[in-house]
Amino acid sequence: QASRSSFSDLRDVYVNSQVTQARVPLRAISRLNPEWQPSRIVRRNGVRTLTVQSFVKSGHYASEIINAVSPRIKKLALPPGFRIEYGGELSNQAEVQPQMLTALAISIIAIFLTLLIQFRDVSEVLIVMSAIPLALPGAVMGLIITRNPFGFTAFMGLISLCGIVVRNSIILVDYIKEKMHEGHALEQAATEAGERRLRPIFLTTMAAAVGVLPMILSGSSLWSPLASVIAIGLIWSMFITLLVVPVLFVIVKSHRIKPSSAAAAALLAALILAAAPAHAATQRLTLPEAVHLALKGNSALKIARFKVVEKAMKVAAARADNFPKLSNYSWYMGLSSSQALTVPVGLIPVPIQQSVAGQGSSSFFLNGTVLAQPVTQLLKVHEATGIARSDQRVSEADEKKARNDVIYAVHQLYYGLLAARAQKEAAGAGLAAAKESLRDAQNAVAAKRMLEVALNEAQTAVLQNTQSLLSANIQIADLNAELDQLLGLPLDTKLELSDPGPSQQLAGDRDYYLQKALCLNPEIRAAKATVAKAQGGVNAAWDQYIPDVTLFAANTYQNGASFLTHNMGSFGVMVSWDVWDWGKRNAVVGERCAQRSQAEENVHRLGDEVTVELDNAFRKLENEKSMMAVAREALALQKERLRLLSNQLKTATISYSKYDEAVAAEKKAESDDLQARLGYELAIAELNRIAGTFER
Repeated sequence: QASRSSFSDLRDVYVNSQVTQARVPLRAISRLNPEWQPSRIVRRNGVRTLTVQSFVKSGHYASEIINAVSPRIKKLALPPGFRIEYGGELSNQAEVQPQMLTALAISIIAIFLTLLIQFRDVSEVLIVMSAIPLALPGAVMGLIITRNPFGFTAFMGLISLCGIVVRNSIILVDYIKEKMHEGHALEQAATEAGERRLRPIFLTTMAAAVGVLPMILSGSSLWSPLASVIAIGLIWSMFITLLVVPVLFVIVKSHRIKPSSAAAAALLAALILAAAPAHAATQRLTLPEAVHLALKGNSALKIARFKVVEKAMKVAAARADNFPKLSNYSWYMGLSSSQALTVPVGLIPVPIQQSVAGQGSSSFFLNGTVLAQPVTQLLKVHEATGIARSDQRVSEADEKKARNDVIYAVHQLYYGLLAARAQKEAAGAGLAAAKESLRDAQNAVAAKRMLEVALNEAQTAVLQNTQSLLSANIQIADLNAELDQLLGLPLDTKLELSDPGPSQQLAGDRDYYLQKALCLNPEIRAAKATVAKAQGGVNAAWDQYIPDVTLFAANTYQNGASFLTHNMGSFGVMVSWDVWDWGKRNAVVGERCAQRSQAEENVHRLGDEVTVELDNAFRKLENEKSMMAVAREALALQKERLRLLSNQLKTATISYSKYDEAVAAEKKAESDDLQARLGYELAIAELNRIAGTFER
């Protein structure tokens, strides 16, 4: 304290040199003059600030004062560089309100997802969450009754209220569903829910409302708004929920579960005719619905789609190499020794004795940031992007091939299952006719009108038709299981398929399908994309002869060398070139050219294979068309025969066994006609698969 009792003592303070270690008094290098200055300058966010504060009297809100004084403050003429900002409650509200709204949205979404996991029905979740907007009038009423402002804590109470009020809706909806499962009608279940759940809802709600009553009576500006929102909002929501939620449930569900009389009759008939096992579900399907299910759930097709996405990302990654890259590197090193700089005596007027100055510290930190833009490498990047696009086209072609294969497999199994069921029906009719013939033969043998060899023939016919019926059942079960697996359905699902009828698509001629196949066949498209990829590889191999030229700009920071500046900037051009590589680049070019030749030859090979496959499919289509005409004519003859035998049966000129044989023959002709028509449809599907003309 003795050395700082007067202002003149400050001039005698010695200052040490960091370089020469010399000590000189402060008065030798500076002039000190005392003067008056402000002792404290207040800043907010680095800006000089004057703060005007006021306190609100009891019974008034801060918003009232803002509304009263803001028009007069806006009229003030401020000097240049001055501005007025509002703090306090208004500033806090502007800062906190966006975060609170985000919290409210997140809480509502979390409530929705939790309820969706529980109920697994969006309509029921929305009914339950309808209690949230119904509680808002109660929250507003609570603030009005208690004369509390809508502030931060009131908003917290509103968020809490959203999570609490859905509890009453959950209790009501769950009770309604429980009663409906017990067999009660919809309206009766909703009415019972309002009556039976009134007491538990009332007790839990009033317990929560009374629990926060001390916070309201305390009059705290912090907790009273929160408690008033929760208490009055819960009480209001209790009454409104008991009235509205059951009514909403009845209105929504009545349109979804109340079937018409015709629909109910059709459903009852389907259940009676299905004859499915008790544990097996039954699903009706049309051919377009089956194709849609297979395309949606097939695993191989999903994998092919993911590969398309993967290759698209690869294209984006290759394209990104066209643009400048910003990179950063950092080094930290410790040095075992450092070089010193010796200043001899007399070299300069100061110092008067020999001095030694260090050139740096024992540790060294280097950080650099480089912005580099490739120039000649853009040719290679262009080829790499083209190769990536070719890979993407290959994956797209593979995805289309997988899609066509899935659609064709659905057609095969769908038509096969329809044909197998027609065969089962024909075998059943044949078995009934064989049993009737067996009875006639047994009666004839018993009356000594026929030999027993006729009885053996009738028994053999019964066994053969029984075997045909069993084979049809086995075939139906196998095809049903395969189609379930292809569609992604449970393997025990029994499918009720509708006959798609004659195809509305007209088959074109051979040249039409051949032209489409050479353009749209997925394998040919993939092969052409492979040729483009191979050509890009050849171009990229030739680009290896071009030097790599890169423009760069860099900033380097270091703290180890004391005589160098800490931040240094640099820019320039960097060139890299492999002058001689012992023929490696030339060999790569030859390799890529060979790959291109292979890809081009593969295109020709696939074109020939597709042409041969298309010719075979077109011949099959023509044969199926002829078989369909023959089967249709045979069916017409069998119908006419059945009509004639029916007239003879009425006149008692033939036996029932002969008539049943005619019925079985007609069923067999119908089965053959259906198989011929489905074979024709399948041949068209095979042509579409080869030509790649399946409609998307």
